[in-house]
Amino acid sequence: MAAISPSTNLKLIKNPLELDNNNQITFRNKEEQYNYFNSLESISVDNFTYQRKDFTIRYGACIDDILEYNYVMYQNEAYSDKWFYAFITDMKWLNDHTTEITIKTDTFQTWQFDFNFKDSFVEREHVNNDTIGLHTLPENLESGDYIVEEQSSAGFMNAHVVVSATWDFVRETEEGSFINGIYHGNVYYVLGDIPSAAATVSYLLYIYASKGKSDAITGLFMVPDAITNYDNISWDYMSKEGGLAYYPYKKINYLEYDDSVDMGNFTIPKPYGNVNGYVPRNNKLFTYPYKYLMVNNNNGSSAEYIYEYFSTDSCIFNTEGALTPGCSIRTVPLNYKNTNINNSEGLNLGKYPVCSYTTDMYTNWLTQNSVNIGVSIASSAVGIVGGVGMMATGAGALAGAGAVTSSALSIAGTLGQIHQYKTIPPQAEGNQNCGDVIYAGGKCTFSFYRMSIKNEFARIIDNYFTMYGYKVNSVKVPSLNSRLNWNYIKTIGANIVGYMPTMYLSELRDLFDSGVTLWHNPNTFLDYSQSNIIV
Repeated sequence: MAAISPSTNLKLIKNPLELDNNNQITFRNKEEQYNYFNSLESISVDNFTYQRKDFTIRYGACIDDILEYNYVMYQNEAYSDKWFYAFITDMKWLNDHTTEITIKTDTFQTWQFDFNFKDSFVEREHVNNDTIGLHTLPENLESGDYIVEEQSSAGFMNAHVVVSATWDFVRETEEGSFINGIYHGNVYYVLGDIPSAAATVSYLLYIYASKGKSDAITGLFMVPDAITNYDNISWDYMSKEGGLAYYPYKKINYLEYDDSVDMGNFTIPKPYGNVNGYVPRNNKLFTYPYKYLMVNNNNGSSAEYIYEYFSTDSCIFNTEGALTPGCSIRTVPLNYKNTNINNSEGLNLGKYPVCSYTTDMYTNWLTQNSVNIGVSIASSAVGIVGGVGMMATGAGALAGAGAVTSSALSIAGTLGQIHQYKTIPPQAEGNQNCGDVIYAGGKCTFSFYRMSIKNEFARIIDNYFTMYGYKVNSVKVPSLNSRLNWNYIKTIGANIVGYMPTMYLSELRDLFDSGVTLWHNPNTFLDYSQSNIIV
């Protein structure tokens, strides 16, 4: 039998990589890869016997002298110039001069330059475009209680008394009117405030009583100035007999005949600077459910609006109103969810006060019309409650795929999932019978609240995104090298091709299906404090 000539170069290495393959190091080429591993603390042996992959090595040294080495690289130079990389999985003492070393091929390092990805289902990754609002898939992470970062009000609190009557005291005829395109069997008078609103109202009531027409008055109610165009009214005056006082009034014949009155727009800038004082590294923290806008009518009803659904730089709401007892006022978002005027997701304002006065007719009218009686608004919220599962939900075919728990999903499970992701901004249940006290307290308007998770939770979630990227649930070629220092990738059923033994292709698929972080600079390996900008 011919003798086998020694033909293998072998190094025992102290290497930061671990057998679990949660983290791996990428290199631009084989030379850079060799230079890195060759630079690590090692023991070299030349002209070693031919080394078979995934078998044992009988190494000529006492086990105590080599116990700290956890990795090998070897080259069977008589047959190929290829370097193989392998983990040391076990060492056994044979005698004082020989140790049996068991190795397992590091599939990623050994075949790093010999495989390619095809389109695969990518569950998580560090994205190569972090534009705010581009990535909104629910992460199912605990977000804690919400706090108010800033509050503002839409205004239009100034209001005046309007009197409705079936008889025009000037023309002394029974009349109706068209207002906001709606027929009313009354005429309306908006009253000024000189010398005082109370005196003006009292004098008008006196005029009706003096003409025997008290029963013609059907109501007194408060109306915001914006609806009556109060600031631009050309006043008429009631002059008191034998006195110098003049009481201003204006008959309202119509208001924007075919439409409601535009009460103006209210603009709220998108608060993208920080999250409760914390400046995140990942822009997904600026999207729902971590930040959102809540609009409240201060009378028991509210709605949530998502910043990224506004196509404009700011969140703009338009408010319209119609002249009715108690008033009918509504605000709607503009350029929201690809709709110029999103009427389906507007919010109604609570009722303005209806005033009292001394006639039996008024009592009857109030009883019949039930203005300011409680009205309950049904909730339109749709909650989706889910725990952190093994994979993203998608096509039914994927429901059982990937029965391997990655570090990312394990940590996500630890962070928990309490937040109920709402597909429709909710109209909270409310009671509309508080118009008088709300108005008296200066709150009969829309209030806008910039809601946010707390600083503490923002830090926790941002660190999670920093380590494991975003949930993307896309069929694509994963981004393996789109960041400065590291990329995390987790696939389901990775499609990988390459010229290598089939068992190693299968191991590569398992590596990416389990989730792996690829580090691009050995000097920053496992250092998450480093910058990881998109490159």
